[in-house]
Amino acid sequence: MKRLDLDFHPQPSRFWPALLLLAGVVAGAWTGQVWLAERERHTGFARTIAELQPTPATPRATRAPDSADRVAQTRVAAQLAASWETPLDAIAVARGKAIALLSLDAKLDKRQIKLIAEARQLADAVAFVEALQSQPGIRSAALTQHELQQEARDKPVRFYVTLEWRP
Repeated sequence: MKRLDLDFHPQPSRFWPALLLLAGVVAGAWTGQVWLAERERHTGFARTIAELQPTPATPRATRAPDSADRVAQTRVAAQLAASWETPLDAIAVARGKAIALLSLDAKLDKRQIKLIAEARQLADAVAFVEALQSQPGIRSAALTQHELQQEARDKPVRFYVTLEWRP
């Protein structure tokens, strides 16, 4: 009988590790090539974007503001410094539930506000104007016009008030 020789620890083949190493080198080279191509494409995009962006303008010499600019600056400064609290607080205090404000047009240079409002009755409008006249800081309040709104369901009275306040 022949002797049976069983080898439970065979010698590893040198072929497979070399093949895996070669596959890794090829994959690394391919990945590097793809990375370089993408980097070049990105650089091209960045260059195109830089070419399309406008160049910054050269700073102009500052000029002295002319009279129209000064007038506009003075007007804006006056509007920012104006105290709107007095007339607006007076309107808020004087207005009751019977008054609906529709429009408010302010003229700062005259310290004047023109109101358009509606009331259920003319007596409510007159009471509103009288309440405005009694508010501190208000120079005058005048009912300038009123009209009955016939087409409306409740037929309110639309009235116009001119309000002037003290500085």
